Amino acid sequence: MAAYVSPAHLATMLQFDRIEDAARREAPVLEILNAGSATTVKAVKRAFLSLSKQIHPHRGGNFDPVRATSAQVIVARGFEQAKRAAEFDSFKNADYTWTSNFDPEFVIPGNLLFSREESDEEEELLKAQQDAEEAEVPAREAAQAVAEALHAARAARGYEEDSDAAGGDGSDDGGGGDDDADSGDDDADSGDTTPGAGLAALFVAVPCTPIPDVAAEQFPEFDGVPFSAEHKAHIVESKKFYRTQQVRRAKSKAKVVAKNRLAAAKLESLSWLPLSFEDVPTPEIGLVFQQRWQAEQFVRSWTAKIGVQTGVQLKIALDSMRASCSTCSGFCMVLHYQPKSGQWVLRKFVDHHTGCFGAPTPADGATAKEAACACKSAFTATQVARLVLNSPLIDLDGVNLSKIRGVVSTCYSRLPSNRFLGSVKNALATSMRVDREVDMAALPGYAAALVACGHQVDVHTAEAIQMRAIRLKAAKHIHAQKKKDGTLPAEEVF
Repeated sequence: MAAYVSPAHLATMLQFDRIEDAARREAPVLEILNAGSATTVKAVKRAFLSLSKQIHPHRGGNFDPVRATSAQVIVARGFEQAKRAAEFDSFKNADYTWTSNFDPEFVIPGNLLFSREESDEEEELLKAQQDAEEAEVPAREAAQAVAEALHAARAARGYEEDSDAAGGDGSDDGGGGDDDADSGDDDADSGDTTPGAGLAALFVAVPCTPIPDVAAEQFPEFDGVPFSAEHKAHIVESKKFYRTQQVRRAKSKAKVVAKNRLAAAKLESLSWLPLSFEDVPTPEIGLVFQQRWQAEQFVRSWTAKIGVQTGVQLKIALDSMRASCSTCSGFCMVLHYQPKSGQWVLRKFVDHHTGCFGAPTPADGATAKEAACACKSAFTATQVARLVLNSPLIDLDGVNLSKIRGVVSTCYSRLPSNRFLGSVKNALATSMRVDREVDMAALPGYAAALVACGHQVDVHTAEAIQMRAIRLKAAKHIHAQKKKDGTLPAEEVF
């Protein structure tokens, strides 16, 4: 009896065969990407992402990582060719001047053939991009020099920053004493204690904590009875007691409501990704966010975008969030939760000092140790590892620092140190190991769910010899199917 192959795995294996055959024939890029009737860059990108999810070695192709990695490299190269064709069209229309954008409605030529080597047009485009980036360096340095000169001139004229803006108002912290005491337990989604991305698969929603009732005033009735001094004292003490109970229970109720609100968004808070430059909004007073993790995502992404060398320090309570800088006393970003609207609103924003931008290098007189630790990351290693793990353009079987640096360059204007990138690599390896362990641990649960739906499921654990025999049966079955559908010649022998 031939080994059973699920329809999803069979469809993925057919995609492997199709992609490898098209690459050998150097077929058109649109055929490799399985674009169908899509021809524009925008539509082809959707087809590329859909195909990547099906064959990626960490997604649909995880049952055969070697072939999945090979197919993903081919698909990624095909989409790169299509994207560069659109970029070269914009480059050509701009009189061969590099432009950072292209027309998303550009129609990809049907005769654009797949090639593992870069064409002459691609090399010309990359050379123009490199020249444009090198030409922007003097302009950035000049702008920074002007900003420093302006800051020095203002300081010379005696302007000083207001102490309230520099140190922050103590009333902006919010949350009260009880909230601050609970902030350490409630900061699981702040990034510092976030587990690996695989642990999010084990998340089970916990029922909401019952909200306590606020005490109602209850006083004895003295209708028609003259109040004596003892009765008056009793009423006064009763009112005082119930007022105290109301305050305590109202505070307890607010805390339970806040914890239930955070628990409802716990899964998203464990899986959000750093934002790219174009997705980071400009900080403005009154900026609104729906969830607390979105507010944290914005604060960290904006810090990484502007290139502050000191990172960001977050103080998070149940109903407030405060971001500060460890170098300057000026930076302050305070967000408060609004109970009526259920949103987080930016209430205070003061930008960094000029000295927070830029990182010293050995050319500036810094030692190698100072240069390596000069620029701290705005994100934690686990948060950046989630970004690398969700990138369809990275080979998870051979992750190195250069590949990680290429992925994270979309969210950092000034890359962090190699030491931090090494921590990202370790977090990535931990997450991948946890994902495999989660899949194995969840296998009995999957089987029980299928049985509950009316299916018949048997879970077998095989030793090495039995596993080899099973793989041989599966390989023979696949070989026979390929001969049957004409992929392999009839005289081919297994």
